[in-house]
Amino acid sequence: MGTKQASVLPGTARDAATSEAPDVGVAKPYLLRLERLALKLIRTRFKGAQGLWQFQLDLLHVQREIQAAIAETKTRLKGDKSVHGDLQSLRDARMHSRRLGDAFAWAVLGNDRRLIYPLAQNEQRVSIPTDDHGSRGALGIAEALSNKGWGFPLLHDITDSLRIGDVTFVRPGKPTQTVEIKTQLVGERPAAAGKKVNEYRVTVIAPGEASLEIGRLGEFLPPPVDERRALRHTPRLRRQLVRLRLAKAYQDAPLDSLIELDAQNFMSTAISPTNPGYWENLRRIVRIARRTGYAAECIDGAFLYLALYSSEGIDAESVRSCPMIQDLMDSNVLFKHGEGPNSLNIFTIPTTQNAPQLFMPYFLYSLPRTAIADLLHGRMMIFCLVNPGRIIVALEEAGFRVARPLRGNYLMDGSLTIHADFKVDGTQCVAEFQNLNYHVPETIYEFRGLQYLVDIASAMRETAKAAYRSHRERERDQAKAPAS
Repeated sequence: MGTKQASVLPGTARDAATSEAPDVGVAKPYLLRLERLALKLIRTRFKGAQGLWQFQLDLLHVQREIQAAIAETKTRLKGDKSVHGDLQSLRDARMHSRRLGDAFAWAVLGNDRRLIYPLAQNEQRVSIPTDDHGSRGALGIAEALSNKGWGFPLLHDITDSLRIGDVTFVRPGKPTQTVEIKTQLVGERPAAAGKKVNEYRVTVIAPGEASLEIGRLGEFLPPPVDERRALRHTPRLRRQLVRLRLAKAYQDAPLDSLIELDAQNFMSTAISPTNPGYWENLRRIVRIARRTGYAAECIDGAFLYLALYSSEGIDAESVRSCPMIQDLMDSNVLFKHGEGPNSLNIFTIPTTQNAPQLFMPYFLYSLPRTAIADLLHGRMMIFCLVNPGRIIVALEEAGFRVARPLRGNYLMDGSLTIHADFKVDGTQCVAEFQNLNYHVPETIYEFRGLQYLVDIASAMRETAKAAYRSHRERERDQAKAPAS
């Protein structure tokens, strides 16, 4: 199907919709401030490391103000149900602010999924920290350690996806270091002009080495505190240390090998996608939508992308009135009767899912800055209608066996299980992969197409073959070795 156009001015949905007037009301000042910060990130207009650090502080300040406004509005909601729209628009603004934090983290970490994804393996969502002693101490020590040569301090609190540790120190050409920071107020003393000075005791917990206990900010107190003694009576910190160690192990896992981590087999494989992606298709439908209000385009017969635009903001009614269903019927996303399995999943950009969003944040999309601002302010929304059956057929055509669930969502975690058959030295082998749908959001939200998933599955198959061949070689070597 080619690009479709329509004269209607459609909208979006949360059922598919954000707030009715996303660029009007209590959220608008925050969105404008986020837009200015986003523009700085997109243009990379920073004055050195200090400029990058100030960006984080500015974003954290906006997030705190949004959170305070949410709390105040929730209080008002008890006696005035009419402010529900304000509450939703503020929550949307908070979501955008966290995605901007994710975008900053992706940029600082060089878009390296091996560094980003392991730090997201925590179901507990990170809340926006209040301006208290713990936060002040963490910010102060992060800056102090950076000045001591630890590297640039990436604050996890401004993100939604970095859920393990508090700060990751980044140094060009050297391994990153993620740490937990615990702060305790140990004293206060008066200062000039009626001010006071707080003294903190800060413990920095890092995997693989003794923790550092730090007194007044920037002063290291030798000797380092033994990790076991520091954490003996703090079960929560012990759990956090386990997560830090596991995340580090995932980050450092050798490529193209099979290892066991956390009682599970795990592989880290580098791939070179055969298709650079469909960014030009995205830019085309965005251009048309900004001119006509709506555009759609089908990619690989599996993904129907729809862009909706209105200068007044997107609403659910305009979504219902757009020709989305007709475009779906005209496309070949759904198989004709008996040709293949059919189901339909709908994804939205921006997305409001609560789980860590393990794909490129929309602030980093290869789009004009005006389009990024439209997505932020709710003037534009992009939908992707996906038939998982097309993914299944593509994998089967590439030689994989796919376990098709009898019911439910094909693309939920753990639901897309594939089997790869191969021979090693004449022995028939079978490998089972249960996490391919981990990469489905990358495919959808980064406009990569079906071949991207096939390339990933193929790389996993080759790594499994190499791992089994290595295992057989070790067995042969052990059999040849003389008995001790």
